[in-house]
Amino acid sequence: MLTDVVDVKRFDDYGFECVGLFAKEDLPAGTAIWVYKWPYESFTRAEIEAHPGKSALMKFSYMADDDRYESCLDPQKSSLSYYFNHSCHYNSLLAESARRLCPRTNNCSYVGDPNCWFDTDSKIVTMIPVRKGEPLTYDYALTETESSLHYGMKCLCGKSNCRGVLTFDQWRSRAFVKKYYGHLSEFIWRKHCENSWYDPRAELRSKANGELGMFCRTLPGMEFRAGDKVLVFSGKVVHRTQLLEEGALSARDLQMSLQVDSDLVQIPAWKESGDFSETTDYINHSCDPSCGMLDSVTVVALRDIELGEEITIDYAMVNDGLIQGPSDNFKCLCMSPWCRGEITSNDWKIVELQERYGRFFSPFLLNLIAKSKESKERESSYDNHANGRVDSVY
Repeated sequence: MLTDVVDVKRFDDYGFECVGLFAKEDLPAGTAIWVYKWPYESFTRAEIEAHPGKSALMKFSYMADDDRYESCLDPQKSSLSYYFNHSCHYNSLLAESARRLCPRTNNCSYVGDPNCWFDTDSKIVTMIPVRKGEPLTYDYALTETESSLHYGMKCLCGKSNCRGVLTFDQWRSRAFVKKYYGHLSEFIWRKHCENSWYDPRAELRSKANGELGMFCRTLPGMEFRAGDKVLVFSGKVVHRTQLLEEGALSARDLQMSLQVDSDLVQIPAWKESGDFSETTDYINHSCDPSCGMLDSVTVVALRDIELGEEITIDYAMVNDGLIQGPSDNFKCLCMSPWCRGEITSNDWKIVELQERYGRFFSPFLLNLIAKSKESKERESSYDNHANGRVDSVY
């Protein structure tokens, strides 16, 4: 909810009606402007796209997680804080005396410098002194990633450091995060703290069954082409002996683990909030995968990946049987023509898969496959010799 130092005003600076937040009085830096009051209604992208009020929900949304958007149909009936407007001039800390506003609700942005930011995830405060009557704004990049429903919004500030079309990739920028250190939303801070990497054309999204998966975004031009790098896994690498230590690994650690060598497993890294998964950990299995392994941690497109298509690998590409958890041995429901039905952690041994995926297994598995083939060739040669067969070429 907004605090009592805020006015909500309508005005017409661009030939259409705008709505924004303004200071009722002179405000020192650190003045609370908005305090979170539970609950705010949240939606997945699919729920918003299927909603009859889609347009309003998109206008008033902000990101609370990768595929969770807090929004409303009408701020007047929900929270007037949805009238907070954007400014992208994060390089300046000086408020301008004359500011003009074009609100989020009209798909364009505020002209001026932002004067608000987050103070914990439940409060927005002034970052600098604000004079009475001045607009109150913050940089939408404090809450948004490329999956934002405001992606592509045009900023009209016209200044030299204006971003122009907003793509919300600032969460990836160390310079941006240092600038706003301690004043980002918890979601954006957590995203920046991830050690893995994924291409901006990919995103984490909820599936129909409620599970999460990595998908190609749906905007034109976001397709992947065969050979494109899609993501790079990261985490804490542990030796196989540590997998057996009592209390060391949770069930989730094992579920999100990635075998990177015969004796080494990568698990979610321990951070201040404990173990939490990287976005890339949610890549799912398919018996007809769109991607394969370029090395032990890099995922590459095996073929063109179309808009909205799920990004998948075959778990046979990364497991030699070292990990025997339920996430490595399960019933597959991918329903592809290649579906094996039952997935096991030893499927790398299936010759048909070795031939189909070729070099796109993790390197340690490629070594095992090569050794297996050499062993079979030696056995075949020994059998031929034992049977008195000699192959000659004339």
